[in-house]
Amino acid sequence: MEESTCVTFASIVAFQKECRWWYLGCKGCCSTAQPYFNPVTEQIESNKYSCDTCEKDEITTILRYKVQVKVADHTGSTCFLLFDREVIQLIHKSAYELLEHKCRCFNREGEIPQELMDLEGRKFAWIIRVKGTEKNYKQPSFKVFKLTDKPEVIHKFQDNVTMEVENTSSEANDNDLPSSSPMTPTTQRDNEAIVLMMKEFKNHQQSLRERLKRLKQKVVTK
Repeated sequence: MEESTCVTFASIVAFQKECRWWYLGCKGCCSTAQPYFNPVTEQIESNKYSCDTCEKDEITTILRYKVQVKVADHTGSTCFLLFDREVIQLIHKSAYELLEHKCRCFNREGEIPQELMDLEGRKFAWIIRVKGTEKNYKQPSFKVFKLTDKPEVIHKFQDNVTMEVENTSSEANDNDLPSSSPMTPTTQRDNEAIVLMMKEFKNHQQSLRERLKRLKQKVVTK
């Protein structure tokens, strides 16, 4: 299936509270863990899970983020899907830490933690991966590949957004994109922003690798 990259500068305006903000995933591949069905007893065994993707009957599980947010820009609104990397980048807490804190505070089932709610109103530059043809923009939500609120990246979008607002709505028709979608196919200016975002991401990865190396060295010297 064809995959395209879209970019936008949009604000988080709401959370999809009817959707659970976390899921139990396979530690090996991040897919959703399934309750283990024992073919011998023909019953589901408690505290055991399987993974269809890994094709394993028993797996190690881990709590992961799966947060659906409503975002909006000057053209309209849509839903984006945030997973572990993006949410941890924003709030610096794992899904396990947040859920554990939520349980200690006796939060009601279905409530969105305050740490996530505090993201409402914040503006980001987003990179979205979309599968399908240009005319197939009917997905309920789109997976976020990268996001940032770095000023130098945001600046790359602002001039481009101003130009789009001044254009007529026929431009959206030419691109076969609905006017209610905040996503825009990549332009030259957007590509420059993507380069900056990817550079930032690589620098972050390098920083983590160096930190892990220092920790290993400390363990060895003890």
